Amino acid sequence: MLRGFARVVIVLVGFGSLVGSADARQSDPLIPPAPEGLAVRSLDDLVRLDPVALEALYRQSPPAPIPSGPVTGRPVIMPGSLLAVPASKVGRAVWQGKIFDPAQGMAVNRFFGVEAIHGELSYGHSWLDGGPALILDYERTSRVYGPYRDELREVAPGLILGLMYDRRPPCPKRTRFFALDYGCPPAH
Repeated sequence: MLRGFARVVIVLVGFGSLVGSADARQSDPLIPPAPEGLAVRSLDDLVRLDPVALEALYRQSPPAPIPSGPVTGRPVIMPGSLLAVPASKVGRAVWQGKIFDPAQGMAVNRFFGVEAIHGELSYGHSWLDGGPALILDYERTSRVYGPYRDELREVAPGLILGLMYDRRPPCPKRTRFFALDYGCPPAH
């Protein structure tokens, strides 16, 4: 049963990489330019931004604090496109966010409402810009997600923008954006 679940997650993550890749969406004609002066206050606000604006927002933000307990999450699928908000809401059926345990220095993802894919928390340097970020590394804790690493920065009070990287050779590559809202109680 667990192996079947892991295969479903791998397939869905792979699908998400195809439709939600930050780099692949940059040339999409459906992506409007990021509105100037947009106040980012919600997960929907983040999802509406195009990949260039998301990266710029990440670069100017401080490392995220380590939340405690369940945190609402949303994959950023087709960032900035007209379908971004509804696609990301549908993506939430697969991935609901993370549960943070600061005392243990761990976090676990929630897929289909089930806790799966544990990672180690630490502060370190971002692979994007070398600045400080909260890192969630799966290399030593997960066979399925071992090649991946998340970086998190707080882009507004209670709102975290995450970057997921695949560390496999020849060099790490950003695969997607995701968002977490620890100011909002998670929906069950």
